[in-house]
Amino acid sequence: FKEHLLYFKILGGRFIDHSKVEPFTSRLNPDSEIFSEPADFTVKDELYIHDLEPDITVHYSTEYEGEIVPTVWTRLYGEGRVFYAVPGHTQAAFQNEDFQTILRKGLLWLCQ
Repeated sequence: FKEHLLYFKILGGRFIDHSKVEPFTSRLNPDSEIFSEPADFTVKDELYIHDLEPDITVHYSTEYEGEIVPTVWTRLYGEGRVFYAVPGHTQAAFQNEDFQTILRKGLLWLCQ
């Protein structure tokens, strides 16, 4: 979808880079209205870096090369809801029980 700017506008961020596959820990934003647990989770995956829309709501983030990088966010777009999670490029990420919990809660939020 790199040629379709509308896709990135809807998503709330445009991919610009990624790390190598390595462990990273995402920490919960205490102001999150969707997630209360897990407080943090660690996966071994690529960390995708994005140029972000200013109106995303960040629920989890990690530190990478001295910068805070959002890893789970939501946003409203028109009359729809968007849920985005950076992990998911490795099988190990999907087998992580904490990440599975985040996916379930994010999908439930989408369906409200």
